[in-house]
Amino acid sequence: MTNVIQLHAHRENQPVTRSVADRAAIVADLVTLAAAIRDAIERTVDLSGPSMLQLEQAAQHLVDALQQIEAASNVLTSDADWTPF
Repeated sequence: MTNVIQLHAHRENQPVTRSVADRAAIVADLVTLAAAIRDAIERTVDLSGPSMLQLEQAAQHLVDALQQIEAASNVLTSDADWTPF
C-alpha cells in the first residue's frame, strides 16, 4: 500500500472522542461509496471508446477499490458483528 497514514502520531496530538454515531456515519458513507463504484463498474463495461484492454484495466481498478472499501467497512463493523443500522 503506497498511501499509508500514520494514525498513532495523529492520535497523540488529538484525543479520540468520536461517538458511535460518527462511526455509523462513516460506515454509511462507505456503503454509499461502494454502491457508486458498483454502478461505475457496470457503466465501464458498457463503454465503447477505449480499447477492450483499457476497459478491462479500468474495471479491475474499480473492483480493487471496491474490495478495499469493503475491507474498511469490515474493520469498522468488526466483521459485521457491529451493525449501526
